[in-house]
Amino acid sequence: MKTARITILLIICSLQNLISQTIKVFQGGYENGTAAYQYYENENFERIFQGSFKYKGTVIDGSKGKLNLAVSGQYAKDKKDGKWVYILSDPDFKGITENISGSYFNGLMDGEWNLVVSQNNTKKSVIKSTAFFKDNKLIGDFKFDISSPVYKEYATVSLNGIFNNSGLFEGVWTTLYTQGSIQYEEVRKYRKGILFWILHRRLSDGKILEKFDSTSFVDQFFQNYDSVKKCSIIKNQKYVFKENPEKYSGTLDIPVVLTNFWTQNNKSINYYSISANNPIFLIEHGYEPALLFRERIIINWNTTKEGEKQLWQEEQDRKAKEEQYKAEITKGDTAFSKKQYSEAIKFYNNSLIFKDDPYPKNQALKAQQIIDQEINAKEQEQKAKEKAYQEIINKADNTFNERKYDVAIELYKSALNIQDEQYPKDQLKAIKQIQNEEIRLKVIQDIDKYWINVDAGTFKMGCLRSDPSCLKYEEPVHEVAISAFKILKFEVTNSQYKVFCQVKGKKEPKGLDSLPVTNVSWNEAVEFAEWLDCHLPTEAEWEYAARGGIKNKKYIYSGSNDLDDVAWFHDNSANSAHAVGTKQPNMLGIYDMSGNVWEWCSDWFDDYKAESAIDPKGPVTGTQRVKRGGSYSDTNFEIDLRVTNRSSEPPESTFYNLGFRLVKK
Repeated sequence: MKTARITILLIICSLQNLISQTIKVFQGGYENGTAAYQYYENENFERIFQGSFKYKGTVIDGSKGKLNLAVSGQYAKDKKDGKWVYILSDPDFKGITENISGSYFNGLMDGEWNLVVSQNNTKKSVIKSTAFFKDNKLIGDFKFDISSPVYKEYATVSLNGIFNNSGLFEGVWTTLYTQGSIQYEEVRKYRKGILFWILHRRLSDGKILEKFDSTSFVDQFFQNYDSVKKCSIIKNQKYVFKENPEKYSGTLDIPVVLTNFWTQNNKSINYYSISANNPIFLIEHGYEPALLFRERIIINWNTTKEGEKQLWQEEQDRKAKEEQYKAEITKGDTAFSKKQYSEAIKFYNNSLIFKDDPYPKNQALKAQQIIDQEINAKEQEQKAKEKAYQEIINKADNTFNERKYDVAIELYKSALNIQDEQYPKDQLKAIKQIQNEEIRLKVIQDIDKYWINVDAGTFKMGCLRSDPSCLKYEEPVHEVAISAFKILKFEVTNSQYKVFCQVKGKKEPKGLDSLPVTNVSWNEAVEFAEWLDCHLPTEAEWEYAARGGIKNKKYIYSGSNDLDDVAWFHDNSANSAHAVGTKQPNMLGIYDMSGNVWEWCSDWFDDYKAESAIDPKGPVTGTQRVKRGGSYSDTNFEIDLRVTNRSSEPPESTFYNLGFRLVKK
């Protein structure tokens, strides 16, 4: 079998990485069989495997003779890459077939690999094995099972264990096997490849047959282990990992004990295993503990010759320093290549601790020169930036003082692109405040021509119960004295409110500029009024102005008893708002106090009091704010547009048919 497996490797492993050319296809005779594979030729006309590979042929096994072999897989630039399958079969009716499958990455075994051995006459699996590889090295879980009596007197064998990241036996390994009708269990514990505990027992009665425990020694070894010198001192005895077994003589502490035990008791069986030296794990060997910990063999320092001790120690010290020197140089070169020059200097200086060599000195000097050059360049760049920054700031300040705000804004922004300083930010903020104030004053100036003077006077507020349209919350009629004030002849429009929204960063209203603004909450209306040094009318001021003040003619609606003359309402509005001031005004020249849109008042809503009042401002608290005047909506009727009618809404609410107008003293 060994000859066959070596032949498999010779068939699969071929040329190395060469220059890529046009992909070609080969199909025909190849190495004792036929093959179909893809390839390209380099400049020397050598074939480089690339893409799919298939082979069918024969190999010669020393004990079984001629065997059939089938191989399939993928190549990438002459390296195995992806899924591969190897099938080795005995043409004899009672022979066996071995199926090995797994993946390669960049030419190295990577991920899960499986071995399945079956008897040709039954096609039943008799051996199954699973292992995991990384970079051609065994890692992680390993499983091995024989499910029929094909090896000597053992009916079944099951092995489970784990390899650490270094490819060494690690942790607990368990073997179950039956010999005759008796089942046995063997538990082994490894630490970094060293076997330090064994338990062998019969499962049928639980009797422990043999036990070897070197836990204490191994624990002490690793607790005192010097990874640089690769040695450990235990009870004044020095122990080292044996790298060259033939160079040293002496007693093997753990291995001798274990090897003697297994030899004396003749405990040995054969099984298929996995080895990093044979990527398709077809190595067959005896199941002997001495082989399982060959990666780490501990020898007794005391039995080594004195001269060899000194040479060994000196060699170890030299190797350790050389390794540390190379490690620091590698880190320094890496940092240098990444332009991390300060880090590179640190590593180069560290390397000089282990070896006085001109290379790190020269590299450190180069790195420092580069750092000095960069510092100087940054200083020059910073001076240039500061000069350019100051020149722009001076220009911006001059234009600011000349009230050329748009130019100043662009200059201050340009200065910020050079240096992120607080001063230009403050100046931009100041310009914004000035511009907003100018906008505010312009709006105030624009609406100045629309103020209507309302002279002081008294009136009967509310309606009489004798009025058939009168509602309960319009009673009782009570006398109110009103001081003189000014009221806008029009409801606040979209165009006026848009300017406020632009200054405050609020959502702008939709619709024509001449339409009364709507969908504004009471809180927002108050904020707008205060922005213009105004306020919303009190409910008493609103009704007094709607009646016509001292020119009151006791009309039902504001300015007329004929609603169509003075108001947009459901009969004439087509269920939409209209431009302000397009109907007749009332006696004071105020438009749309009946109809078009409802208007917020400043008061909280509550029942009237019977007592007379002077400039009443409504209740101190409440849940809803007063609205007056009715609207164009088909949900409002003539009764809603009377000058005495009252209604209310929560102050945070907005409506499509609710706006406002302003008053001031």
